[in-house]
Amino acid sequence: MMRIDRNFVREIFLAMQEHEDYVISSHTLMKKLGISGRDLERKFMGHILILGDKGLIESFYTKYPFGFVNCVGGEYSIIDVDYRLTAQGYEMIDIFKHDEIFEKVKEYTLSNAVELAKELLIEEVLSNRD
Repeated sequence: MMRIDRNFVREIFLAMQEHEDYVISSHTLMKKLGISGRDLERKFMGHILILGDKGLIESFYTKYPFGFVNCVGGEYSIIDVDYRLTAQGYEMIDIFKHDEIFEKVKEYTLSNAVELAKELLIEEVLSNRD
């Protein structure tokens, strides 16, 4: 059973943000994350699809969204396609850059984590104004 690994999601987002262009290819992202082997590839695929479901990232390839092709017998291919962070994805970056806030919200769903983190970021900004 796959569970969302918030730390892995954080690594994905930070690697995408640190890339020199607003798009990053799936193979480049996998290389930056050190993805090799079936288990890590499957984990990567599952997390990318969830991030796509939530509208946090987009893929530019429409024939095989996010570059994943499922084949007979559980086999698959990962085509090198481009991803980009959406506006909502960039909101997640604010969470991931603040360790204290990330630790407070990482056990919540992605949507709830964003909402809670926004409130925590506002509180932090307001408390630093004094």
